Amino acid sequence: MSGVNKVILIGRLGSDVDYKQTQSGSPIAKLSLATSDKWKDKQGQPQEKTEWHRVILWNKLADIANQYLVKGSQVYVEGKLQTREYQDQQGQTKKITEVVLNGFDGVMQMLDSKSQPAASQPANLPPPIVTPPEPQPVMAVAQGEPDDDIPF
Repeated sequence: MSGVNKVILIGRLGSDVDYKQTQSGSPIAKLSLATSDKWKDKQGQPQEKTEWHRVILWNKLADIANQYLVKGSQVYVEGKLQTREYQDQQGQTKKITEVVLNGFDGVMQMLDSKSQPAASQPANLPPPIVTPPEPQPVMAVAQGEPDDDIPF
């Protein structure tokens, strides 16, 4: 049995979309997404903790993010965790964990309301909902009366 690697986040962008294309021409967008927890401590004082998530979008999702998302936009993302290594400027090997939305593995939905659009989002267009098509299972459903010729 294979494992499950799925992450769902709802948060706000901490900066504008970092949009580029790979050497092969594939669009890629990097988002800095903040999620916050709020609660009251034992003395009743409000507390808040913010977590920052690095989100990577590929292909059409990257194009749409670049077109519609800006700093402060609220977004729903559904992807998978991926860890990779890289060399920093001092030559040290570092690891980074990212939420990756690629192909059938990713879903992005913009959550800003039409009445309060993000700064660069056209006010007359609702934000698109982007969901890649999911493979549909093939199921046979018997309809009508059963066939009397079946031997069981």
